[in-house]
Amino acid sequence: MVSQHIRRARLESVLARRHDVDLIALESPAGFGRTVLIEQCVPGADGYDAGRVDFFVKCRREHAIPGRLAGDLLRLLDGEERPAGRGLGDDHMPSDEEAVGLVEAAAKRFGVSVAVVFDDVQLARPGGWGFLSAWLDHPDRRAHLVMSGRALPDLGLARLVASGRAIHLGAPDLHFDAAEIDEYVARNRIGPLDDVEVASWPALLALEACGTGGLVPGYLAGQVLADLAPEVSTAFCAVSYVGGCSTERLPSFLTRLFAGEADDTSVLRGGDLDEIIARLVDMPLTVSSEGLWPHPVWRASSTRLLSKARREAAIRARLAGKPSPAALVELGDLAVQGGLGDSLAGVVCEALEAEPPRVPLACLKTWMASGVLDETGPQFAWLAGVVAVRSGDPPLLASRLLESARSSFRSVGHLDAELGVIFNLGTVYRRAGDIRGLGVLLERAEEIWSETAKAEALALVCIGRAVTAQLKGDSPTAVAELAAIPAGSLQGDWLAQVDMIRGTNLLLSGHVDESIRSLESAATSPTPAIASVAYDLLASARWVKGRRAEAIADARRAVSLAAQDGSRLAGLLTHANLALMLAADGETLEATSLADLPDLTGGMPEGEPSARVMIAKALLAIESGDNERARSVLSVAGQWSARPVLSSLWAASLETALLPERRAIWDDLARRTPGFAAPVEAGRLAVRYLDAGRPVPIAQGTFVPRCWCEPSAPTLEVRVLGSFEVWHGRSRSTHQAWKRVRVRELLAYLVLAEDPSRAKAAAALWPDLDERSAMNNLRVTLSYLLDGLEPDRLPHARPSVLTEVDGKLQLGGAAALRVDIWDARSAIAAILNADDTDARSIRAAGRRLVESWGGPLVSDASFGDWIEPSRWYLNQQGLRACLKAATASLSGGDLRQVERLSELATTLDPWSDRAYELLARAQLAGGDRDAARLTLTRLVDVLSQGGSNPGAEIYALARRSGLRLAPWPPRIPSRKA
Repeated sequence: MVSQHIRRARLESVLARRHDVDLIALESPAGFGRTVLIEQCVPGADGYDAGRVDFFVKCRREHAIPGRLAGDLLRLLDGEERPAGRGLGDDHMPSDEEAVGLVEAAAKRFGVSVAVVFDDVQLARPGGWGFLSAWLDHPDRRAHLVMSGRALPDLGLARLVASGRAIHLGAPDLHFDAAEIDEYVARNRIGPLDDVEVASWPALLALEACGTGGLVPGYLAGQVLADLAPEVSTAFCAVSYVGGCSTERLPSFLTRLFAGEADDTSVLRGGDLDEIIARLVDMPLTVSSEGLWPHPVWRASSTRLLSKARREAAIRARLAGKPSPAALVELGDLAVQGGLGDSLAGVVCEALEAEPPRVPLACLKTWMASGVLDETGPQFAWLAGVVAVRSGDPPLLASRLLESARSSFRSVGHLDAELGVIFNLGTVYRRAGDIRGLGVLLERAEEIWSETAKAEALALVCIGRAVTAQLKGDSPTAVAELAAIPAGSLQGDWLAQVDMIRGTNLLLSGHVDESIRSLESAATSPTPAIASVAYDLLASARWVKGRRAEAIADARRAVSLAAQDGSRLAGLLTHANLALMLAADGETLEATSLADLPDLTGGMPEGEPSARVMIAKALLAIESGDNERARSVLSVAGQWSARPVLSSLWAASLETALLPERRAIWDDLARRTPGFAAPVEAGRLAVRYLDAGRPVPIAQGTFVPRCWCEPSAPTLEVRVLGSFEVWHGRSRSTHQAWKRVRVRELLAYLVLAEDPSRAKAAAALWPDLDERSAMNNLRVTLSYLLDGLEPDRLPHARPSVLTEVDGKLQLGGAAALRVDIWDARSAIAAILNADDTDARSIRAAGRRLVESWGGPLVSDASFGDWIEPSRWYLNQQGLRACLKAATASLSGGDLRQVERLSELATTLDPWSDRAYELLARAQLAGGDRDAARLTLTRLVDVLSQGGSNPGAEIYALARRSGLRLAPWPPRIPSRKA
């Protein structure tokens, strides 16, 4: 054994106390050097001079026979020459209590302290264990005991340890510590160790040192797992095979695993199941705070002991527990590697039941190409159809494959799988604009609901009824139908779809603020196709609210996301919407270039994209002063939709203003459909402007071009996150005032301070001056500041951007003002104040936080110390918000958002192990183990600079990613002690 090469002083000092305590118990799997340690510490029966004597008993399998162990011990104490293996039980079998009396009497004859060491006591089960327990409980016992083995008798060990009568050394205590590993490595001149945690197990270190580390799985299988009770080894192997199991799911996992066993199996009884779990958690290299996540070396060992049927049962049991995306990737890989077709079919169904799928496209392609899945089965057709959808193949191909899978599942009555396919097909039809196909699916969902009352089917029924109500112009009914969707029945993109339908109908009902919140939630979808539509609708809602700059920013995001998705229809819609809004806002140059794009002018499908472009061109004509051309464009465009879509709302306003013959039609529609009331009223005000020259009030000019509205100052934007900048509309201010440090600092102070009075501002910016001088400097600096903020203000005119109320200086006033840190603070507050169960609101606020965060709070070296508390508090709150939002995004499957939030968290706190942990979890969920390993390595490097190691959660993640972390892992206390 490897421990013969070094002395383990810390353990020898414990065994040196064997004559001082009733019992020293050493318990561990094979290979922890228990026998070698005893041989080093116990000299044998030659200690009379010291007033103490030791006896050593090596237990054998025959000691499991009652009386054999006591007989051999008595022969050893008496020094009699008896044939080996012949004990009290050969001629007479006394009770355990009688055997204890005989042995105790023999021990007392020595007249000195006697210690008896029993090694490999697990071999004496069951007959010898009764004797050992009885001897330890003997009221007049004088001898001291040392027991060493892979398992120990029921000794009441916890009671003895608590009373100070016993010492327990478990596997964590018998591990090699860092110094012992270093000594062994130096003595044997071996290279650096890749896995210190495995090397802390003496036998495994010996195998690594001998260059035979590949034998480690065989050693564990033959020397450790095979020694366990069958139900314990089966349970441990199954958990290892599927990659681990969380604490709360472990009991149900094991119950399902053994569900096919005989009815009288002990595993199905709660108490015994608890005992199995306790034994599993005691296994070395397994425990983490999250549950049982065995070290990767166990998997190869476990596979040797699990039959194909048992591996399939393990995968089924894990699938029933709704595994995470990362676990699904792992289970799929296991099924492929083991050639388990039925298991892979189950993994496919679990992965595809959500839209989008719960695993990356690369994994789906690997499973499809593996040859393990039955290519004639519906699971293969389902998989191929989803791969076609995600790869951007023609909708016709994807729909044929999915329809084939749906028909097959329907024919065999597999309604859960059929519902999953319906969700996938619905995505195809929705993106292709196939209303008829969607209608057929929703009818089938209603049939399934009537047959089974499944919540998922009812959810689809409610969606179908809501869309029908929307098409009829009955938005209140649409919102009410969506409210009937059962909680938890939808996930992924369909939840976002519901938010979009709800947001659209709330907007048409006049509930603009609620509409914006719902559409912001939809925009958190991790799927670019869904997020692009959500941002397109959100842009329209913000436009109706009068927040034009934000609306245009959302329209740009929609364009970018549509480009990522590659959908031509989404690209046309979003480009046309951006062109329309830019034209209405007077940005004619960019709007013209967009409206003249080849994709928007040639071969465009009839419908909403074409209608938006025609509206944009009419707006551009009005901006150029050519109202006749605008009338011509509107007349040629043809019939508009009679339901409130974006183009029809603009048409209602512009045709009311420019085409008198159409006014009665729009007036009648406005009386029947509330959504048309505001645009028709805007058109009437535009008629007044064209007749009498009275501009349309800006608050009512939502659906008319800016040139018909009252003049308004451009939005003033102040940025203090990242670079310090001031913007007027879309132009960055280069005013001379911003070259002055105190002007920039004063603006930052007004933005950040909660109580920005003149006196406090003067004291903060000029702390070294007397009050009068500081106030004079403030007055001059305020003058420069107002010049920079309002360069076109007339002399002696009252400023609109800065007001003084009750002695406090307040930015805003009558001006349209945006400040990035105000947006960031609002998002942080929304995250931290939200209930943890409101994950969608948290994700929406998290997206706002990332988008508003341009960098660290301005850190101009010339600024005073007053800014440091603001910077510290902002970073602390921002970190908390990032971690909370990243956790919610991870549960929602928005892995890209987890990455963005985690990266932001690490800029706020480079030592945040939770940020690195969330990032690694997102990367594992996405199937990118290489990225996860890099993230965890980066964390270790960062923490090592402070001389600390990661926590148990990081080590568990490292195991699952296949990373071997070199720093010394934290110890896990022994449960027995």
